[in-house]
This record gives sequence, structure tokens and C-alpha cells, in this order.
Amino acid sequence: MDLGEYLLRRLAQLGVGSIHGVPGDYNLTVLDYLELAGLHWVVNANELCAGYAADGYGRIKGISALITSFGVGELSAINAIGAAYSEKAPVVHIVGTPPRATQESGACLHHSLGDGNFRVFADMYKSVTCAQANLVGAATAPHLIDSTLKECIQQSRPVYIEIPTDMVRAKVPVPQFPIDFSIPAYDEAFEDKIVDSLVARIQSCRRPSILVDGFTARFGVRDDINALVKLTGFPTLTTPFGKSVIDENVSNFHGVYLESAGGAIYQSWVQGCDLVLRFGVLGSEINTFGFTAQPQSGATVTFDKYSVSLGTTGLIPVNARLVSINTVLSKLLRCLNGLSIPTSEPYPEDPFLPCEILKSFPEALDTASIDQYSLWLRMSRFLQPGDIVITETGTASYGGQSFDLPEGTTLINSSIWLSIGYMLGVCQGAALAQREMV
Repeated sequence: MDLGEYLLRRLAQLGVGSIHGVPGDYNLTVLDYLELAGLHWVVNANELCAGYAADGYGRIKGISALITSFGVGELSAINAIGAAYSEKAPVVHIVGTPPRATQESGACLHHSLGDGNFRVFADMYKSVTCAQANLVGAATAPHLIDSTLKECIQQSRPVYIEIPTDMVRAKVPVPQFPIDFSIPAYDEAFEDKIVDSLVARIQSCRRPSILVDGFTARFGVRDDINALVKLTGFPTLTTPFGKSVIDENVSNFHGVYLESAGGAIYQSWVQGCDLVLRFGVLGSEINTFGFTAQPQSGATVTFDKYSVSLGTTGLIPVNARLVSINTVLSKLLRCLNGLSIPTSEPYPEDPFLPCEILKSFPEALDTASIDQYSLWLRMSRFLQPGDIVITETGTASYGGQSFDLPEGTTLINSSIWLSIGYMLGVCQGAALAQREMV
């Protein structure tokens, strides 16, 4: 099998149906294998748009791919890859590069800086990708591809794969097995201790709450977290980045955690919690309203994809002792199903929840002015279950916090990178991914 086919078939096996990009020198031979691998080629106006589209596609499907040329193409896309890195969108960036011998000779080639340094762009990408591979040898290329794709999925972040033009047709073995996604450092005994500690904390709490952030959407545990919210009945809030992860129709959902931007009564209630189950944290000043929306650390249990930190109890995993949030939640739900869960102290009544405001909202008049306060609330009435809603950085992103979202809605916003114009490309990629999944 040719190396170009191997790479693209591995992507297809992981669920990629379409690849975004811009054709150009150094990547044209790779593109010849798209049809053979059963992939749809999406040509964008430029590489930045292609990168944004790949980001949106990856957020919906769990993996995406982007093909650009060396130098001009990859640098055009690097802003989008930075966005994907900071907000954990799994994008495989494939870069077609000049032939190996030409690179080694230091020739003055187009799309380069003219100084003979062909590693300069790859060095830039080390800071915005979680793994990199340069496919310069047929013997090592399959393993490099598999390990790099594994990192993309497991870390939910972009990776960078260079394929020189003279390597595209290099012969490699046909893959015999799927990529192994097991976690070598997974410690189930340690995980069981964490679950036992969680059960004990839950049974002894008086004022618990659940705070769901946006990285939770990358963990594949949306159903389990919603089951936990319903089973416990604990007051539940989200961050702006985490909005839409939780079904907003449940009675114990209380909107976005505003802290300094909200009422004092709600601030003091959250700060007085003796247990906060906090999922998928993004601690940017945008997402935490100037770093104020941070619950008390001693009461907070923080869930990440491969770790659970139990406040100040000391049971905090390190890299050598990894757990899986998927199995932690499934075990926790099984344990809690057979136990009596304490009733939480009630969350203060909030007449300003979007769903409550809409109940008494007057009908819009043709002569009425459009204003920031009412526009986004009224837009909620147009949304349908299962919709993907995308808000641009700025006015729309803040307004989207006021949406009353139907069940199964996915809201995509940016809560740290904030690149203006990002959402148009994301919209194309997300819509394509949704269409492929129907």
C-alpha cells in the first residue's frame, strides 16, 4: 500500500468522511488518494477558512483533517490551529512538503524563506499541536501516523503530519489492526479509590452543586453527566463555554454561572457550597468573568479527561496514575443508583433565567426596536432540538448566554482564542459533520 493511501485510510477508519484544505504545490500527490480512501475533498477559499472549518467539523465528529501545502499554506492556517489547540478541537493537519533530497540540499525553493531552513515552519507548529510526525522513512511512517493520530484523539488537540512529495508513493504494509487507544498508565485500583471517595463526599454534603464547563464536550460523557444531574438533583450551572452540555429543561438547571456579573445572592450561595463537582475546566478570564467565577478550591472536585482532583484531600492523580472520566462516571452512577442521596439546600429562586423571562415576554411588535437584551431571548423560540448553534466572538457570543436551548442542542462559542471571523468557517465544517452523521 502507498503511504499516502495508508494515512488517508487511517483517517477514514477513525470517522473522518471529509477533508478540508487548499490544493497546492507539495500536496497534490496526496490528494490523488482521497477518492481511493473514500474521502470527500472540501476545497476552501483559503487555508485559514479551511482550518476553521476543520475545527468545527472536529468538534461535532470528534476528529477532522486539514491538508495544506508547505510554508504559505500552513502559515495561513496556523491561526486556526492555535484556536483548535487552545479550545481542544481534534484536527489532523497534513502538510505536503518538498522532496527529502531537496530539503537536505538547502535549495532555495518557492514557498520557503529562501534560507535553506526547511524546519522553521514545523518548529512553529510544535507550540500549537500536541504531537508532530515527519514521514521521511517508509519503515517508521506507519507507526508515526498511528501514534500521532492516537494523540489527536486522546488529547483532543491538533496534530501535525509532514509528508514529503517523494514519500507519498512509498510502499508500506497494509494495516492489520485498528489503532490501539488503550491508556498505558490507566490505574483502575486508584480509580476505584477515587469513586469511593466521591460517593462518601456526596453522601455527607449539605450544599452541593454541579458546574459544567466546555471541555466536557470533548470527553464523550455528555449522557453520563446529564444522568448525574438528574439522579442527584444537585443545583447545576454551566460556564459560558459549557452552555448546551446540560439539558436546560431539567428543574435543577440554573443557567450560566455569572459570579461577579450576577446577583450577590447567587455568588454567596455558590461560594458557600461544601461540594462542587466541576467538569472540563477552562479557566480563562472570559469564561470566568474576570477570574471571579471560581468555586472554593477546598470544596471542589475537578474532573478532567484522565484525572480527578478531590479538593484538598490529597487524592490527586499524577501522570503515572491516570484514570478515565468515562469509567469514573459510569462507576459513580452505578454506586449512587443504590444509595440514598442527600437533598441539597435549595438554590435561590432566579426570575432572570431565560426560560422564566420568556414565559412573560410580550409578543414582539413590528414597530419595536431591536435591542441586545431581548434579541437573543426571542431567538430562542426559533431553535429546535438537535440544532447546532454557533455564536461569533463578541456581541453574539455574549448574547448566546441568554439562549433558552432545546434538548440536544450544541452551542459552539469561543471562550479563550476569540478570533474574529472564526464562526463562518466553523459553521461550514460543523454543518458538514452533522450531515454526515444523520
